[in-house]
Amino acid sequence: MAGHSLRSGRGSHIRDPRGCPAVHPDVRGSKGIRFTMKKTPLLNIALSRVIASLGHGDILMIVDAGMPVPAGVELIDLALTRGVPDFVSVLDVVLSEMQVESHVLANEMAEVKPPALQVIESLNLDDQLGQQRWISHEDLKVLSRKARAIIRTGECQPYSNVALVSGVVF
Repeated sequence: MAGHSLRSGRGSHIRDPRGCPAVHPDVRGSKGIRFTMKKTPLLNIALSRVIASLGHGDILMIVDAGMPVPAGVELIDLALTRGVPDFVSVLDVVLSEMQVESHVLANEMAEVKPPALQVIESLNLDDQLGQQRWISHEDLKVLSRKARAIIRTGECQPYSNVALVSGVVF
């Protein structure tokens, strides 16, 4: 079979050649089937909801697979297996939706130099992450208690964690 199909109430089938679940005929646009209504790359519903609900100064963390998540803080667990999804991919998609005023990193990240650090430094040069602040890894764990949500990735490079402080677009 060339993909999944969904039987409409009228007895017809809609096929998606990519193998993705098909879309009911009632959600077709004038140019054919639409697989998403969003213009940005973020598809995860929970993550999209959290970013949309952030206020100025709220903290959203993107963390590696080993970072503890405090009780009471919302966890958006994207981790599937080692390295999937990686820290950089998640950061890239989050930045497509979120205005960042500043960010916080652990001092240990500068010592270990995981691949994510080079990407963060590049984003700093492009002024996409706002002001940078460095604190100890233990203090980053304490700060995580104040996060609106923590996004857990499958990243297994140590200290691949960032606290993003929400800015405003005006």
